[in-house]
Amino acid sequence: MWITQNFDMFRMRFGHFVLTVVIDCRNEQDVELKTKTAAIEDLHDRLKSNVDSVSSLNTQVRRSAQVIGESGRVTIATDPAPSAKSRK
Repeated sequence: MWITQNFDMFRMRFGHFVLTVVIDCRNEQDVELKTKTAAIEDLHDRLKSNVDSVSSLNTQVRRSAQVIGESGRVTIATDPAPSAKSRK
């Protein structure tokens, strides 16, 4: 009788311990998942912003090319000659 009671008590405590470990593990996974989801959403937003910027720049370049083509003037920007200091 004593062994049976102790075994039942042990089984109950061990079951509670295992349940606690499983719950803690699940909570840690939930936190990690939320962190990763937030990082992915941030990267997605930044990528979308970059794509929008590139699209806007492409539009500006196309408009500039049309204006240059219509006016017949082409201006090429060149870098100034390197100074003596930068050659050293």
